[in-house]
Amino acid sequence: MSQFYSAFLSVWLAFWNWGGNHPPPPSNHTLDLLINGQNDPVAVVNITDAKPGDDWNIDKDLFVKNKDAKIYLHLKDLVATDGAQTEPELQEPSQSDLHNHITYSVLNYSNSLPDMVSCWIPLDKIKKNQHLTITQGFHFDKDVTNWAQGDVLTFTEEFTAVEGTGPAPDTGSGRVWDKKIKKCVDKKSDHDD
Repeated sequence: MSQFYSAFLSVWLAFWNWGGNHPPPPSNHTLDLLINGQNDPVAVVNITDAKPGDDWNIDKDLFVKNKDAKIYLHLKDLVATDGAQTEPELQEPSQSDLHNHITYSVLNYSNSLPDMVSCWIPLDKIKKNQHLTITQGFHFDKDVTNWAQGDVLTFTEEFTAVEGTGPAPDTGSGRVWDKKIKKCVDKKSDHDD
């Protein structure tokens, strides 16, 4: 049996805006952050033909003007859909959880994509008027079969630069970065033991 695998992964880039319903964290300020030399670039990552076992590495150049800052990344709006159905795909049980079969890595953090979503991931400190290059990695599980043909996965990534050493911004999702296990986790309430 001949097998053909293809999936589509698209990442839309957004920048955190302290306007609207999202106030800034106390004692921190939003700074001018450029990604690959641009404000608000769109679709910085666009992988259109991912096959099981593929690895994709995407470099991003981060630059903050005029002030030292700490950089954070927030992955959100994760959506997996079936996309166009192919004949081999129709011969397998229906499945549309492509995100569970992608390992995402940035710096020394590497986890399944859902474990990296809905919290601010600390990237690094950056000196004013200096460049910082980060590499984001996407690994597509080698054991995925024909069910993933034509499937589409999209998510948004937001970057923010904050002055000072205060806490990470709050996403409002109830999830926070756990620096010990290096992934997003549900924030413990005062009643958790």
